[in-house]
Amino acid sequence: MDWDTFQIDNHYARYLLIMAIEEIEDSKEAMENFRRAKNIINRQMANERLHYPYKVASLYQPFFDKFSPKLSSSDIEIIKSTAQKVLQRIDTLPDYRSKGRNIRECKLSIESIIGKS
Repeated sequence: MDWDTFQIDNHYARYLLIMAIEEIEDSKEAMENFRRAKNIINRQMANERLHYPYKVASLYQPFFDKFSPKLSSSDIEIIKSTAQKVLQRIDTLPDYRSKGRNIRECKLSIESIIGKS
């Protein structure tokens, strides 16, 4: 059988980010969670036109807000580069999709990350 684990993967990515934001204090451990979540979300954005991966990507902003003071410049660059890719992906969505609440909220969160120096 060929199971589609899209929803499970999406929840797992969300879990990884929320766990980092709420429970983890070590920035290296938090970045490991970020990388794993990012890989899931990027794969989903490449294959999925629905709002689910964007809703999870909105969590990049509270993650960045919490950990950016503790992160290396290369880790900050990874997060900003990831944010830029999400924004580029949003720009390719059809209007009816990009006007949805979750996509709009994601875009604001992502722009917040990119705008911080």
